[in-house]
Amino acid sequence: MNQYYQKFLEDMLLKDFSVATQKAYSYVVKAFFDRSHPDKSPDEVTEEDMRKYFLYLKDERKHSVAGMKAALWGLRFFLRPRCRVIGLSLI
Repeated sequence: MNQYYQKFLEDMLLKDFSVATQKAYSYVVKAFFDRSHPDKSPDEVTEEDMRKYFLYLKDERKHSVAGMKAALWGLRFFLRPRCRVIGLSLI
């Protein structure tokens, strides 16, 4: 995942994201893979993986709507090159 993560960091710099946004998106991506898929490549993430993670955020972590949206946007930005391939309806 290192190559994907490095590109993700570089893309945020190119898009001129604020430092706060970069930190938030990085946190979300790390949390997603640490919680759900520590050994999975981003290419292997499925719609069901995302669905389960968002159910976890809502039911167990008690995220607000704003927190869920922040997680969605961070993961969306990270997974955007692969979204069409895996058909994520969340994105």
